[in-house]
Amino acid sequence: VSPCIVTGDPLTTPLTDEGFQAVLRQKDALKVAIFMQRLVEERLGGAITDELQLMAFAADPAPSMYDVVSLLRNATWVCVGDASVCSVDASLIPLSDSGYQRIRAQGNVSSLASFVTRVVAHFGGQVVDVSGLRSAGQSSATLAGLVAKLESKPTWATWDAASACESEPRSGLAGSTAVSLSIEYACLHMNEFNCENIPPQCSSSLWDAADYALSVYALEHKRDPLPSCYFKGALMFSRPRAQHAAGAPLCVVTSDPLTTPLTDEGYQAVIAQKSTTSTASFIRRFARERLAAAVLDEAALRALAAEPPASLFDLEVLLPQASWLDIGALESGDDYEVATATSADDLLSWRLWAFVGLGAVVVIAILASVLHVLCRSTSAERAKVRARPAAAVAVAKSAVPDDGLFIQAVSERAIV
Repeated sequence: VSPCIVTGDPLTTPLTDEGFQAVLRQKDALKVAIFMQRLVEERLGGAITDELQLMAFAADPAPSMYDVVSLLRNATWVCVGDASVCSVDASLIPLSDSGYQRIRAQGNVSSLASFVTRVVAHFGGQVVDVSGLRSAGQSSATLAGLVAKLESKPTWATWDAASACESEPRSGLAGSTAVSLSIEYACLHMNEFNCENIPPQCSSSLWDAADYALSVYALEHKRDPLPSCYFKGALMFSRPRAQHAAGAPLCVVTSDPLTTPLTDEGYQAVIAQKSTTSTASFIRRFARERLAAAVLDEAALRALAAEPPASLFDLEVLLPQASWLDIGALESGDDYEVATATSADDLLSWRLWAFVGLGAVVVIAILASVLHVLCRSTSAERAKVRARPAAAVAVAKSAVPDDGLFIQAVSERAIV
């Protein structure tokens, strides 16, 4: 980045009022503190002796560069002048060449050993021979010279390549400076990705932004970390953090469908494995978290995962139209498995009630048929009973002569 381009990056923006205002507008005390540290070291030729005081000053800064410079010149926690008279803490000073020169100028063997130990640890080393450590520090006039010695993996320390230059949260400006340099280097050497597209949930923190940038860099470079841990006269990180605090945003792009960010970079990392199961897991998670949708048909999900869309944008267009998704079925924070089980229970309950209803209809139909038959039988019997008196009368009439009226009357009464 050209030193004449005004940006919000406190490590690269010009040390002018325009550069200061660009950093100030972000309302990030840490970035303001990094800018002020550069100002003290590069413009005033001094050093910060109390980082807590600097952070307090950066949290409520003066409104202009002129006012800031005036206040810094007179601050009790800023040492301006000969480096040998500025007492700085070797455990806090940034791992840069300017910090290294400050420590060397003090002529304190213990402070120099403490600084070199930090550099060794940054490269994944652990000191086993203190005399070798002291010799390396005293014989290296610059931090670049010390780095060259450490890259040869001297025997006075043990080395763990897996942890070398791994990003890890560090308090103070030293860690912030290193992680800012990491972001700058990674973004300058991307093949395709533009760091302006780091998702909002990962761009508000330097550490989260570094996780995203470094992991995308590795994705574009055959899983390799940054080729060096040294950039612009200071140490930086070459790989993202291995551990994250609970509840922290997922900003490390990996091939794990359950943890990779729900971005196109995360999607590409998953589908590159050509695993239907992994791709299905990512799509299910995306549907749940972005659409609050439950999967109703696992077979349809796996069919899509077997031939996934080329980009996350295409997936976003396709999913809302999928008939096998119940859009909005899940409220924020609902667990997919619970919701799926609930959906299955609801389906089972519906089928059960359908069978019960059908059974009730059949029973009612049978009962109606039985009652109909019974009613017809009863009506026939009643008709027969009513017909019997008339038949008897007819028989009686045929049994007496027509002129026997008295006998006929007696017969009809007897019958009744």
